[in-house]
Amino acid sequence: MLEVSRLKPILKKTAIVLLSILFVGKMLLWFPQPAFAHKVEYKNFTVYATNPINGDVGKIFDSVIEQIKRSENYNAQYSHRIFLCEPGTFYHQLLFTENGSYASNMTFRHNIFIFPFADFERNTVTRAHSTTSYRLDQLLAHEITHTFMTDKLPSWKKEGYAEYIASYRVGYVESGDLKENAITLLTSKDYFLTNELGIPRPLPYFKARTLVEYLIFIDGFTFAQIKSDSITDDKTMAALKKWADR
Repeated sequence: MLEVSRLKPILKKTAIVLLSILFVGKMLLWFPQPAFAHKVEYKNFTVYATNPINGDVGKIFDSVIEQIKRSENYNAQYSHRIFLCEPGTFYHQLLFTENGSYASNMTFRHNIFIFPFADFERNTVTRAHSTTSYRLDQLLAHEITHTFMTDKLPSWKKEGYAEYIASYRVGYVESGDLKENAITLLTSKDYFLTNELGIPRPLPYFKARTLVEYLIFIDGFTFAQIKSDSITDDKTMAALKKWADR
């Protein structure tokens, strides 16, 4: 009994320390604003950064708005906070993982953390030690589309729909661009696949977008219908293959 009585205070202190660490961690993610010295606001978007933000922020977000308005879940009342966590900054070290993610989205707080170097002047995001870039407006549209999603869905549906919203362009031809992407998906053995925009995308994202666009453009489904458990990636992949082989 003596040993138990001695152990209780230690366990209590340990629990308090662990809960304190958890609380501080949540606060750092929920309210990161004080860690960023610079802020730019445009409509319902706020960008936070450790360094001055150059370029036409409004032009980028006007492009983002045109993209995200196409989402079935679009909500114009939402506010969005974007934190630029460039390599070497505290939040980059805190959140960035080596899986190559461009961003992390705390959807319930509408906090989006961007990890590569973001250039509003050139509309690019570039990883450290990389010669290739991705479009900043597309990355933002992708992440904000996730913010609008509240359902628990398989990753391929969430990522595919976000890629579909972010990659849309006027003049997209289902029988040409989509089929070209489908053939690339079905025949290439590479991990990075180049889409019709000339942008290399990781296989999981390329595949997810192609499957979702097949369901939307060829089968005529809404995203609300795509959410159904009866629609699986295996079934959609088989249907896509038959269509591409025609």
